[in-house]
Amino acid sequence: MSSRTLKIVIAVSVGLNLFLLGVLAAGAVMGLRLAREPAGPPRRPAAVMEILSTLPEADQERVREAFHGALLRARPQFVEARRAHRRAVEAAQAEPYDRAAVLTELATAHRHEMAAREGIEQDMTQVLGELSPEGRRVIAPVLLRDPRRNHRPHMMRRHGSDDQAASS
Repeated sequence: MSSRTLKIVIAVSVGLNLFLLGVLAAGAVMGLRLAREPAGPPRRPAAVMEILSTLPEADQERVREAFHGALLRARPQFVEARRAHRRAVEAAQAEPYDRAAVLTELATAHRHEMAAREGIEQDMTQVLGELSPEGRRVIAPVLLRDPRRNHRPHMMRRHGSDDQAASS
């Protein structure tokens, strides 16, 4: 091999190694960003904000404050649910695979999610009693769950029963 060819091969090798090192570093930085907990209060869903705008003015601030407070109180439960989901993923990727550990973490996540949702519902039913009849009429549908949305992953839904209920 000539010295010129050797120099080209070394330069290509160094360039490829630097590229791969950059890809790995970028992946590590993105992984760390995704693993961090979000800062600040939770964001209100857009649908709720639309509903709030249709409320009588006298009720808007009361509902906004109640919903914001309910989300803040529920936040620790949602954070714990996310942590349990992450532990479930880690357990699912571990060797040897331990199905019981994965199911335990998923059950923990679901308990935290349900506790958070129950707290939000408790707070919202409390504020319903403080609203005008028109305000209650507007806000009450927020308590309904979308029948197409349940807590099972999409691939685990029983096809037919959920989809039929949603379409009727």
